[in-house]
Amino acid sequence: MFVSLLKHGLKINMIIIIIINIFVKRHRQSYRGTDVCFTSLAGYTLFRCDREGRKGVAIYVRHSLCSKLFPHQITRKYIEVLWVQFSFFTQHFIIGAIYHPPRPKYCETDLMSEIEHSLTNISNVSRNSVILLCGDFNQLSDSSIQQLGLHSLNVGHTHSGHFLDRNYCSDDLDYGCYVVNSLIETKHKAIIASCDASALNNNPTKTKMQVQYRSHSPNQNAALLSYLKEYNWDDLLNTDETQKGFDLFNDIALDLLDLFFPLSSITVSDRDPSFITPYTKKTTQKA
Repeated sequence: MFVSLLKHGLKINMIIIIIINIFVKRHRQSYRGTDVCFTSLAGYTLFRCDREGRKGVAIYVRHSLCSKLFPHQITRKYIEVLWVQFSFFTQHFIIGAIYHPPRPKYCETDLMSEIEHSLTNISNVSRNSVILLCGDFNQLSDSSIQQLGLHSLNVGHTHSGHFLDRNYCSDDLDYGCYVVNSLIETKHKAIIASCDASALNNNPTKTKMQVQYRSHSPNQNAALLSYLKEYNWDDLLNTDETQKGFDLFNDIALDLLDLFFPLSSITVSDRDPSFITPYTKKTTQKA
């Protein structure tokens, strides 16, 4: 199942693949660095950070990005944060993978202190780099991470209605984050960060939903304007109470919307591009 997940990442041409809470063989000791043997993927460099036991985090980076470990790594026992640096076109990036377990063997304040120390080191060594921090934060508060100067890339619920898996960035990047069903047995969703919504088209799952919208046309607009010419506004104009007048106008406006621009329904899916609204989708279907 783990291999199928990597193959899917290769299929949709991901340049970075981050795996959180991976299982490794029991005889492996705590390890941090580059690996060419453990679940290698053609065309990618694998970086691992394993804690003592069977789990850890991994970052796969395409060979073309010339990636390497960032020189300053967190060495405190049990804390799983791995920093990797790479260049994409003319921009230098430093990306961190983190796993904060539900019942950690360290204090939350120690983790926050280590993350803050890492961000300080990164800023001192590479001031113009874009910093990303991605992974499973569990109950670590969103505000505590943003207080360190990182912006949250809106992801949504990724685990049984909870906001556990998150992406943070030091800059406002023009990227969208999409939550999709994972290919392995887990309650966690997978996250795809991309500037191209078509990256989701290769995802095997597709979520559909019914949404409502109001259609409009020149004929409908003309009919409304014609009706308003003859409309009697006496009840509204004779009202001397502000709240009562507002409520009356609101009711009139809603009735007119329902009369001239009735609600319609259409099926949309999570594979639709972000710029496709329900109305534009209906229009293209008619064409």
